[in-house]
Amino acid sequence: RKTMNASYVADVRSLRGTIPKCPDHVPLSEQPAYKCGGSAVLRVLTWNVNILCGPDGSASVGGLQRIDPDLVAEVVREANADVVCLQEALDWVVPKYKDYLEKQGVGDVAERMQRLNRRLEEQGYHAMLRSCSPPSCGNPVLVASKVSLAKIETLELAAAESKAVGMDSPRSAAYVEIGVAAGQDATVGLYATHLHHVNHSLGEGQRAAEIRSLLEHAAARPSRGALLATLLAGDLNQPRQQDYTDREWLVVGAGLRGVGQPLDDGVSEALQRAGFACAYDVRPLPRSNFGPGRPAPAFSHWTGTVVDYLYLRQEQPRVQPARAAVAGAHLLPSDLSDHLPLAFDISLSLPPPPPSGCA
Repeated sequence: RKTMNASYVADVRSLRGTIPKCPDHVPLSEQPAYKCGGSAVLRVLTWNVNILCGPDGSASVGGLQRIDPDLVAEVVREANADVVCLQEALDWVVPKYKDYLEKQGVGDVAERMQRLNRRLEEQGYHAMLRSCSPPSCGNPVLVASKVSLAKIETLELAAAESKAVGMDSPRSAAYVEIGVAAGQDATVGLYATHLHHVNHSLGEGQRAAEIRSLLEHAAARPSRGALLATLLAGDLNQPRQQDYTDREWLVVGAGLRGVGQPLDDGVSEALQRAGFACAYDVRPLPRSNFGPGRPAPAFSHWTGTVVDYLYLRQEQPRVQPARAAVAGAHLLPSDLSDHLPLAFDISLSLPPPPPSGCA
């Protein structure tokens, strides 16, 4: 892993001088359409921050580093997203890991993550939700939003299956409904999640069970005509063959087989059956810094693969033109974690306000 991590960091740093920067974004609440209706853009950032322990290790392998939360906050500031989804955003220390983290020199991880919470609040992310909380041994996802949240909820994923394979706590998801129009009920649903890195099967296994839990929750939500679209963002821990050339996939596939992981865990197919479309499948993607002809980034993870995604489902499919669509996707070349941050722009067609509602 040491050699691969060194290559990952070198590759990330080389991107800084070769790809366009993530374009500037006007916060949704400052766009005219937020109050007056019409065309708007919602930006969502997803990033696995590896519990602020750097690109070279994780809670179980490799070497951990003390990453300054202020540096992470600066990357978030650069993206200027309306909603941020951070995986591995643990702001408490699980007792069973306390000694290990202290021996690795990162025993203050909770304090540093709490400092990141404060830095996000200073940037205007006043609405925050973690997908699990103490005393859970789970791996929380943080949703932080600059715009109001009409609904917040957390859910465990595949609890029975997780217990059966000996997990202390199941993976989880945070669900929010983002208020995208001032003074109105128009919302966009968002699931932020992090599927397990061990699939326990060479086919549909742990991750497929986890996504089934999430989709069951999505199907059981009360029907709301004001819901424009549903997004899913996060670290799904599985590359997709269609994001690579044939030559690239030979290498990726060999790597997956070498660590006993499936070539296809069934998650992407399950999402597509449920009406979700991957942002990387938009052709052509209107705005991207992935490189000429690339539907997805060359990599988003230290393994040289893409495992971080955003999916979108229309909730008003009969309305044309679509009320929500993927309008852009950009990576930010940061080596503060073993994953890259990704910013996705969602174009919205917002309803006009009630009479006298636009000033």
